[in-house]
Amino acid sequence: MGDSNLEQCLAKRKQAQEIMGQLDIPVWITLVADNKAEKAHLPLIGAPSGSSPRAYILTPTRTVAVSHDIELEIQKQYGFETIRMEGRNVFPTVAKNLASIVGENGVAPMAINYSEEFTNVDTLGHGSFRNLSTELWREGYFSIDKPKEQAFISADQLIFTIASTKLPYEIDLLREAAQVTNDVLIEGFGLIKSGMTEKNVADLLHKISDERISGNNKLGYSWEKERNPIVLTGEGIAGSPHMKPSDRVIDPGATVYIDFGLSVNGYHGDLQHFGYVLKDRETEAPEHVQKMFGLLNDSIKAGMLAAKPGVAGWEVDKASRDVIVNAGYPPYMHSTGHQLGAGGTHAPGVSFGPKFLDYTNEGSTEGRDDVNPTSQLPLRAGYVMTIEPRMQVANGASIEVDGVVTKNGFELFVPIQEKIHLIK
Repeated sequence: MGDSNLEQCLAKRKQAQEIMGQLDIPVWITLVADNKAEKAHLPLIGAPSGSSPRAYILTPTRTVAVSHDIELEIQKQYGFETIRMEGRNVFPTVAKNLASIVGENGVAPMAINYSEEFTNVDTLGHGSFRNLSTELWREGYFSIDKPKEQAFISADQLIFTIASTKLPYEIDLLREAAQVTNDVLIEGFGLIKSGMTEKNVADLLHKISDERISGNNKLGYSWEKERNPIVLTGEGIAGSPHMKPSDRVIDPGATVYIDFGLSVNGYHGDLQHFGYVLKDRETEAPEHVQKMFGLLNDSIKAGMLAAKPGVAGWEVDKASRDVIVNAGYPPYMHSTGHQLGAGGTHAPGVSFGPKFLDYTNEGSTEGRDDVNPTSQLPLRAGYVMTIEPRMQVANGASIEVDGVVTKNGFELFVPIQEKIHLIK
């Protein structure tokens, strides 16, 4: 681990502790057991990945790792105080040492990684919750006067705030990730030929990407390689935007779009470009394809204008979505944008999602049980987001951009796709 990486981990951890103080949370416990979902939270506290069960206990003034012998030295290298785990069960060691770690700050409420409303942070697991509760009960943390229900709170708001509010180094890494992703997309579209299949195009982008990744340990794929890139053409564009590339042929007269991302030091780029396959004697895309391109640009720009601090996520979705729907296209069946960060491509936090789960934005939330929780959250400066409107029809189109919310509005990391990629 280089000094710059350690400095970044410590900066992120310090930010987490500062936010704990702001939210009046005396202790946050993150339990890890080779769990992919939990590992998505480790960048928020500047902790290393590993294979052994362990726990991280943070207070506003202390950061402690409870770890197996085999990983104690790694935790020390990352700047944690360490406690040796007894056996393979992390829960008794956490319970026995919690009071001495927290000290005069007290141990309630303890923030843990569950949520009844936001599924992307509900990663603790029922078994882990029972085990933690049992060991804390044995150590006397609960009683008639101090019931278990008052001991725990969800860490969701804490996680959202830390994950969403990017430090300057994180914004720089995300900008670099968007730039390298954009370079590969432009190079890849220049090599696509009529008659190739979606799988052929995916293989082409893998070849370009693997050459860049080879020998550069900063670079990687933003999500699993078998679905990265997503390549869709023709009828495929009307279906799920998350399908793996198929044997569908890219025919003349069809549109094709690619959803692709490379990461830099674990921070993810996520962009979409689209192109058109020229028919014989065509030298440019037909008018209806050019219209889609113009509408997507207008939709993105409308979302950018709306994306200011204090605005709710659904208001950005509405600004972008209305451009597409008012032009006669059906509402696309996904949010207009999501958080970007480290850990998972869709970092937890506010979304540019519709107000309601049926992909609509009209009407009051009063009395409705289908309100989209992540889209009600307000934006803050420093949030890094995507904007990705879509014509979700056969031979439709999609463009996705990455950028950061600033006090003055939305700043793109790379320009919007400048022209339709023409494929021969």
